[in-house]
Amino acid sequence: MENTLQKALWQRLQNYTFDDPTASFSFSKRLCEENNWHIDYAKEVIEEYKKFMYLLCEAGHPVTPSDAIDQVWHLHMIYTRLYWEDFCPNVLQKEAHHGPTKGGKTERVKFHDWYSKTLESYRSLFQTEPPTEIWLPAQERFSQINFQRVNMDENWVIPKPFFLQKKSATTFSALLFVPLLGILFAATNVAFYIVIVAIVVVFGLILVATLTASKPRQKRLKNRKKSRNNSSADGGVSGCGSDSGSSSGGSSFGGGDSGGAGGDSGCGGGGCGGGCGGGCGG
Repeated sequence: MENTLQKALWQRLQNYTFDDPTASFSFSKRLCEENNWHIDYAKEVIEEYKKFMYLLCEAGHPVTPSDAIDQVWHLHMIYTRLYWEDFCPNVLQKEAHHGPTKGGKTERVKFHDWYSKTLESYRSLFQTEPPTEIWLPAQERFSQINFQRVNMDENWVIPKPFFLQKKSATTFSALLFVPLLGILFAATNVAFYIVIVAIVVVFGLILVATLTASKPRQKRLKNRKKSRNNSSADGGVSGCGSDSGSSSGGSSFGGGDSGGAGGDSGCGGGGCGGGCGGGCGG
């Protein structure tokens, strides 16, 4: 059962707002701009960021955020005075450091484990499933980490075909190798045409697999790809300019020691983590 200190922490997190009403380029608008998110999705991620910070303080073990939540954390720390002079001392009432990965297999295994435990603690403390459009399964969380800044005024970004993506390249190469090997050893015209038909069939199967596999991913990213010109559901504000401070109320919490926490975003770059409990390590 949640104790008084946990209730107070959650209430402070719920009351915390990120957007300065006097700023024309607010926190949530910047978050949308940098990630090409719709305001509704951004607001959902901000609420999950608050839950993550609760977990960081109360889970009792190292925690790791999803990539979407990590983007909120990165941006929050850029507002250095708000983060270090207000949020940490007044809301969390302790420091929360962000520790990047050192790289290598050991780090990958460690943060994969921490992320899985974070999801388990989420279910336990909030008594609900983490939303999959924000908290990806661990396998996907650590396979989608090759990100770079791109100037969209000078570049187009076009998705790779499914069979050229990293996770499918090996399978595609193996399927393509078999008919090509047949061509090398084709001794008759009949054998040659058989190989050509086999190649066509293989490519057809790959095309079907590509279309089938892309549907769940497109559904998951739907909120992120909405036009920025659409009005938000909160007062008709265009694009990303709404406040983020809606409450998710009604959550119940299990017990949890106020212990250390730390983490990293996984195999690529960007970290997370830091401890709670009288000062945190990175």
